[in-house]
Amino acid sequence: NDVEREFTQVFATLFPGGEGRLLLTNPDDMLTTGIEVEARPPDSSDSLLIFLPGGEKSLTAVAMLVAIFRARPSPFYVMDEVEAALDDVNLRRL
Repeated sequence: NDVEREFTQVFATLFPGGEGRLLLTNPDDMLTTGIEVEARPPDSSDSLLIFLPGGEKSLTAVAMLVAIFRARPSPFYVMDEVEAALDDVNLRRL
């Protein structure tokens, strides 16, 4: 629940006017459930990750990582070349 809340906030920061959510695929069985990522950047009608351009997919993945980091803090994080797959528009958002 806290990761989902953080993801919603981080996604809205990276994509102003967009909407991101995390959904459990089987909330009745926490041992076998998966996580579905819904990401709808501004001016986009699709929310499925598979239909997003590469830069927006990458930035959504960064939003997911940052949400986990914020929900479960650690003394430090090491991330290498996070921006490698980002185009100029999405790089400025980072």
